[in-house]
Amino acid sequence: MQPWPRESSQSATEELSRRRQFLREHPAPFSAFLTDSFGRPHSYLRISLTEKCNLRCQYCMPEEGVPLTPKADLLTTEEILTLARLFVKEGVDKIRLTGGEPLIRPDVVDIVAQLHQLEGLKTIGVTTNGINLARLLPQLQKAGLGAINISLDTLVPAKFEFIVRRKGDQMWLTMESVPHRPCSWKLWLTLGKKAWFLFLSVSGP
Repeated sequence: MQPWPRESSQSATEELSRRRQFLREHPAPFSAFLTDSFGRPHSYLRISLTEKCNLRCQYCMPEEGVPLTPKADLLTTEEILTLARLFVKEGVDKIRLTGGEPLIRPDVVDIVAQLHQLEGLKTIGVTTNGINLARLLPQLQKAGLGAINISLDTLVPAKFEFIVRRKGDQMWLTMESVPHRPCSWKLWLTLGKKAWFLFLSVSGP
């Protein structure tokens, strides 16, 4: 009887050796730190700004919320910017800010503005439920935000209220957050399990 486990292990070791040899002979286009064992470069970084959220979605969080991480254990604004600077230096050219709900963080506009100053960073995006977006959109646009993903579970107010455990009229805060002012950026609208990509490119006055 053939010793299959040993052969399988030997085959995997040989394959890993071939990959490493390939990477040595074909230098990565940017930092090897962000290149995986298949030679694929990773230039996209997601940063969670907070674990807090202003909704209580059935599939995500209990109605009473969850115990939060002590503030002393969370990344400060300067630490977030330092990490972003290091990754951009290594080849990252797109950063997406997430949460929780990132737009409830008080200094989110300042974070976007400082990220926008990083040389080599091409796109700053945010994933949001849209509740606070209409209020913050002008400031975020001015700060340098370039891509938005708005997540919305349903267009039916009663279903919205059941899913997120918040008043159904808050759904319209999300819909009203879709830009109607001069802008040039990428916008994704995720409705339930479906997503639509809208590229907005509107000339200003």
